[in-house]
Amino acid sequence: MENNLWGARDYPTRVISGQDILEFQGGNQVLIGKTIDYCTELENLLNEAIAKAEGYHEELVNAGLRERPKTPEESQAEKDKQTYELFQTLISAVKNISDDNKILANEIAELKKGGAIHESDKSSFGNACEDKPASSGKSKAGNGKIQQ
Repeated sequence: MENNLWGARDYPTRVISGQDILEFQGGNQVLIGKTIDYCTELENLLNEAIAKAEGYHEELVNAGLRERPKTPEESQAEKDKQTYELFQTLISAVKNISDDNKILANEIAELKKGGAIHESDKSSFGNACEDKPASSGKSKAGNGKIQQ
C-alpha cells in the first residue's frame, strides 16, 4: 500500500491536480471532488448567467411580450378579489331565489283566493300548494310529500 502525504499507510493518497481532487485506489486515480477555486469560479459563472437571463426577461417585459411576475402579496390580493366576487354572486343568486319564492307564494295565495286552487284538489305534487314551512326532511318517492 502506498504512503500518503502524512506517511500513514492506512489512508489512501489524495492529490490535487488542477481543479480535480484525486485519490489513488489500487493503482488507479479516482476523481473524488473539485477544488474550492473551481466551485467559486462555477458559482460566479452561474451568477453571470442568471443576471443575463434576468436582463433578457426585463427587456421582454419592457417590450410588452411578457408580464412582470406577481409578488406573493399581489397574487393573494387577486385571489381575495376573486373570492369576494364569487361570494357576491352567490349572495345575489340566493336573494333572487328568495324573491322568486315570495312571488310564487303570493301567486299561490291569489289563486287560492280566486278559487283556482281548492284544498280538495290533488295533483301529482300532493299538497305542494299548501302554506307549510319548508322542512329539511326527506321526500317520500312517488307522492311528492315531505315527511316530517
